[in-house]
Amino acid sequence: MNILLTFTGFHDPYSKGLIGDEEQPGPIITLVNAKSFDKVVLFSTPKTEKITFETESSIRDLHPEIDIEIKGLPLEDPTDYIGILKGLRKNFEEISNNTLDAKYLISVASGTPQMHASWLLLVSSGEIPAHILHTRPPRFVTKDRPIISDVDLTLPEFPIVRSNILNIDTVEDS
Repeated sequence: MNILLTFTGFHDPYSKGLIGDEEQPGPIITLVNAKSFDKVVLFSTPKTEKITFETESSIRDLHPEIDIEIKGLPLEDPTDYIGILKGLRKNFEEISNNTLDAKYLISVASGTPQMHASWLLLVSSGEIPAHILHTRPPRFVTKDRPIISDVDLTLPEFPIVRSNILNIDTVEDS
């Protein structure tokens, strides 16, 4: 079972193109049109609730076979690393406990830079066993740079990130 995990952002579900007012598919719609997913989990914050519901509706219209789940993160500040990390850990634990034989894929194109970084940290540390997918803006797409690419965090160019999972409970209790 392929499960896409992603925040929703201000380019979802569609955004205005660079030329004219023609709407272009946003990162999430681009992904679900290009890859096969059994389930999409949309992470929403108070400021993106409307966008999240519009994205859910667009996915249902285009791909009614995809199961969609919305997870709310009640973040007052969508740039708060600790709040984002706590919310993702809690929600991923619920998702993984209720799903057998899942392959997790994470889109990092939607959401704040802090959300993007949090996904990278959780995956590279091994806390979330997932593949990172990058959706490139159309203006940067070339023959050698496809619109969707896999971010391989095991490449030597990426630093090694170690998990601090043993200290999480102590820090949260403080």
